[in-house]
Amino acid sequence: SAPPPREPAGLTLCFISRIVPKKNLHYALKVLQQVGIPIQFDIFGTLEDEDYWARCQKLIAQMPPNISVAYRGEVHHHLVLETFARYDLFFFPTGNENFGHVIHESLRAGTPVLCSNQTPWHELGSRRAGWEIPLATPGAFAKIITDYAAMSAAERGAMRRAALQYGIDIAGSEQILADNCKMFDSFK
Repeated sequence: SAPPPREPAGLTLCFISRIVPKKNLHYALKVLQQVGIPIQFDIFGTLEDEDYWARCQKLIAQMPPNISVAYRGEVHHHLVLETFARYDLFFFPTGNENFGHVIHESLRAGTPVLCSNQTPWHELGSRRAGWEIPLATPGAFAKIITDYAAMSAAERGAMRRAALQYGIDIAGSEQILADNCKMFDSFK
């Protein structure tokens, strides 16, 4: 007889940011309602806007049974990298970021990033470290999450290594910039 159909692989996703409208947690929750595979979505951050958090909690209460959502509180800065490292994917459909330090931290932990294209991180796709998607296409976010879950362990491992390398490369260029600034300051 044929083997039973394989259960779809699940994923652990995290959102680490301030809980404010600009960071788009409500958008992430609406996207997850369209995902048909098992997902554990953990939310970390400061509750800065009680009305907005109440709106997000209403969405959490409407999640289908395959989507588990938990608010995990704030992450102390020294625990951010190890927190990211525990997750398959950083889901951050932010409305706007000038730099997005939290994206860099995810990469430095080797955790691929699924974010909006409203950040300066436009090499995520070409570096195989994640995706930047227009907010006008919520279905594209849902498809990426599903496709990522279907990847082999080797493919996901390759993405984790690519994310880590990208994070290291950016950290190196930031250090070079800081060193150059110190050098120029010494000429004054």
